[in-house]
Amino acid sequence: SVQFFDLMKWSCPVWILAAVTGLLALSTARAESEYFATDLGTLGGARSEALGLNDRGQAVGWSLDADGRTQAFLWQNGSMTGLGFFPGGTSSVALAVNNNGAATGYAAVTATNTHAFLYISNSLVDIGTLGGPNSWGRAINDRGQIAGSSQLVTNRPNLTDPETFLWQTNRFIHVPSYIDYSSCDGFGLNED
Repeated sequence: SVQFFDLMKWSCPVWILAAVTGLLALSTARAESEYFATDLGTLGGARSEALGLNDRGQAVGWSLDADGRTQAFLWQNGSMTGLGFFPGGTSSVALAVNNNGAATGYAAVTATNTHAFLYISNSLVDIGTLGGPNSWGRAINDRGQIAGSSQLVTNRPNLTDPETFLWQTNRFIHVPSYIDYSSCDGFGLNED
């Protein structure tokens, strides 16, 4: 059997229904027009991936280049620029960009090791490590400070877990994990 609701019993004033319907339609229309996808292109290869974005509309990430290498990029004003490689390295990945256009990420220094970098003034600068073989820059604020993780020099050969760092003005500050023998990583950084 089919049951019908008594509309008079369950209804609300028409003006409330119209107002709610109108607000929903307006919010849906705004949401649809606020965001759109932009094809950033590639550096000549088949794939690219954006990983960071700033308030000025600049994006960073990686792209396969024409030689099939993974190369960090900075995209702005409709154009993608490769950030290059460290001497002896053939891959780089940018993870974050600040509002001044400076970027950070990591790039190969050998076939098996990567170092965090600072990209500033059209140069890829190796910022080094906390003494171990690898480091990764993950966040950069508008002051140019970088947060990320690095392996340490240790007398415990099985300990390869990275620990967090803050880098500023050519100086690493080690932020140790709160539990010994555990890894930690810095993924965000504010202006303070």
